[in-house]
Amino acid sequence: MAKPKRQHPLAVVHAFGSYILLLALPLLRSLLLLREGWRGWLSGVWQDGLVLAAILVFGYLRWRMNTYEVLEEGIFFRDGIFFRRSRYIPYYSLTAVVLERPFYLRPFPIARILLETDAGSPKDPDVALLLRQADAKLLMAAAGRELPGERLTRAYTPNPWAAAFLSLLTSNSLTGVLFASTLISQTGRLLGKEAEERLLDSLTRLMQLLAFGLPPAAAAIALILLGGWLLSFALHLVNHLGFKAERRGGMLTVRAGVLTLRQYQLTVKKINFMQLRQSLLTRLLGYCAVLINCTGYGKGKNELAVLLPAANEQELRRGLQMVLPEIRPGRRTCRCLPRTVTRFLIPPLTLLAALFAAVFLAWRQLPALRTLVFFLGLMGVLPAVWWFFVKLAAFRYVGVELKGRTCTFRSVFGYAFYTTVAPADKVTQIELRRSLFQKMAGCCDMVVRLRSEKGRRIVVQNVPQTAADSFLTSWAADSAVS
Repeated sequence: MAKPKRQHPLAVVHAFGSYILLLALPLLRSLLLLREGWRGWLSGVWQDGLVLAAILVFGYLRWRMNTYEVLEEGIFFRDGIFFRRSRYIPYYSLTAVVLERPFYLRPFPIARILLETDAGSPKDPDVALLLRQADAKLLMAAAGRELPGERLTRAYTPNPWAAAFLSLLTSNSLTGVLFASTLISQTGRLLGKEAEERLLDSLTRLMQLLAFGLPPAAAAIALILLGGWLLSFALHLVNHLGFKAERRGGMLTVRAGVLTLRQYQLTVKKINFMQLRQSLLTRLLGYCAVLINCTGYGKGKNELAVLLPAANEQELRRGLQMVLPEIRPGRRTCRCLPRTVTRFLIPPLTLLAALFAAVFLAWRQLPALRTLVFFLGLMGVLPAVWWFFVKLAAFRYVGVELKGRTCTFRSVFGYAFYTTVAPADKVTQIELRRSLFQKMAGCCDMVVRLRSEKGRRIVVQNVPQTAADSFLTSWAADSAVS
């Protein structure tokens, strides 16, 4: 029987770091602004000090009572202060083991270990431990030693620009805007309302400086969108620089990150599906980003479950052969019927007509705001025109294939093109639906549900009815056999 171990002593404060910081900063700030002497300061902050001490005591008790044992077939955990809990996780049920080393822990031989299974929470890891680096590596080795297969290690390292390509493809303004708003609000909480107001005032002056003659509202919208996108790009870039994938037997290991070094150890047979992602521009250039779905991988904020950050057709074949030869996309054999092209083009054409009508009416009715109306109209028309070309390309892209026991679904959502490849046993449900107009055109929509931690739904639009029926019959027969 293995000897029970505890986490690193730093775990006493690590789990409550944000709460301790919220209490400690006001204490330090009031100490720096001390004017009424020690007695006045102590009379005002003793409550905060008491809460801080209680947090530290509770953290120590939790550290003292939480233990783990690395056994031959799994890991045994005991935790709880007032109510004791025992848990056992066999190695074969692990989908991912994640080792994290944030920049603030790197000066010390400490690492954070996350254990993931298909039975856990979609938001949080099943188990999170702060361990000595040597203990963390021993735990990762124990979790991976039961995986069968060849012991030869095959490594894939992409070109240095691949992380930038992935960040360009996956960044969006909303992520950056949400991150910036959170940063500003947390600054106000930690440093006070005055610091928050000064930061907002500085940002307002920057917008005025960069307006370039545009109306203030138009300049603010443009700068918020651009700033949000740039911030999102930077967050994704920092998280995926230094990417490297290695395959050994039934285990896939991925390393990435700059500020936070991450190492993911994935069980290959637990991978649910693979997805090739493209924009219209990258599709024209012949490049894509390859992501996978495996419980625990890419679960954190601004993380992506990347397999190949950027690959053309030749790089895609080479990379998959090295690290994931079990899952390969099939060739497009199912093509849309020519008469269904209108079903792709009517939505963007309708949107364009509505935008032009709205801009025309606003131009006539609001002569004093014509500059703003023109800018907002242009900002609305450009994405709609781009959407038109996306839908036009979608007509020659969407389709479904079943080759052997591998399903391939080509779909378009928004401005992105997705090629989803999944083993037949990872597809949980297929539904065919069609409207009256689709019935007249001889096509239907295929709604596919895939096995994943959060549940994944894919809609392949306007598939020929005969091809969809044939696919559904073949998949059902294969599922019955397996």
